[in-house]
Amino acid sequence: ITKFESDEKTVTAVGLDVDVNVTGDLIIPETVNDGFNTYNVTAIGDRAFENKGLTIVEIPNTVITIGRDAFRDNGLVDLTIPNSVTSIGVAAFRDNSLARVEIPSDIDIAVLSQSIFAGNQLTEVTLPESVTDIGAFAFARSPLETISIPENVVSIGNRAFFDHKLTEL
Repeated sequence: ITKFESDEKTVTAVGLDVDVNVTGDLIIPETVNDGFNTYNVTAIGDRAFENKGLTIVEIPNTVITIGRDAFRDNGLVDLTIPNSVTSIGVAAFRDNSLARVEIPSDIDIAVLSQSIFAGNQLTEVTLPESVTDIGAFAFARSPLETISIPENVVSIGNRAFFDHKLTEL
């Protein structure tokens, strides 16, 4: 039930075939077939699954880019970001119910975009060594108590940890 846009070799997940809220799980496939060709799913488009009532999403290890607001305003509670991801857009996971986010230590992502995890229920986060920039409001309005920030981080945006409960960095 997911809509896709394709170029010659890859596809981007751009939303659902129907414009309704879908309560529950979303499993994004690694590949899609149009009846003639098989394409790798390499991106999730801007606002693709915004405000759809999702509680669980499985992102395949073929995805490289997650767009702006891609999963904003859902009920996601747990998230694993595959190590194939190198770019995550602004507010991609904002305003969910995330209590846990697993970011692999071997992921090659340098920037955690503005408001990426704002408005969630995260209490503890360990950032991978590849992160160099934490965007403004990245973890705002989350009850963070502990965050592990790598030595490589050179920039932390305005109010990145606004309205938190940090006791340890």
